[in-house]
Amino acid sequence: MGGGRIIKEETAHAIVAVILAVIAIFLAFAPTGKAGIVGKYSHSALSYLFGTGYWLVPIIFLILAFSFFRSGRPKLVTINIVGAALFLVSGLSIIEILFTKPDTHVGGIIGFGISSALIFLFEKTLSGIISIAILV
Repeated sequence: MGGGRIIKEETAHAIVAVILAVIAIFLAFAPTGKAGIVGKYSHSALSYLFGTGYWLVPIIFLILAFSFFRSGRPKLVTINIVGAALFLVSGLSIIEILFTKPDTHVGGIIGFGISSALIFLFEKTLSGIISIAILV
């Protein structure tokens, strides 16, 4: 009797994938009012953080769910999570740079923070190019 794993790594990945898919579905329903009070407050908080980029979050959860279904190696999972985070922050930055009007923050507080820092360092045009490069 060794100190082996209780479940296989592939099974654990499948469980995580299902959980991520359910979270994506929950987040997709939250703005419609069909996710209950938890959905209402989740949507409110995430909309504050991500603005209209809120919709990137359920998309990212779906992409991560698919990657967990496909991934058999932990290294790929880490790379996918880092890639998802970069996708989110660059997407929010692009939304903020391209679509913000005075006194509004369509990329939420996070998009505003990231784009403001980039614009301070590189000006608006180059900040957009950098954000698009990170997204790609």
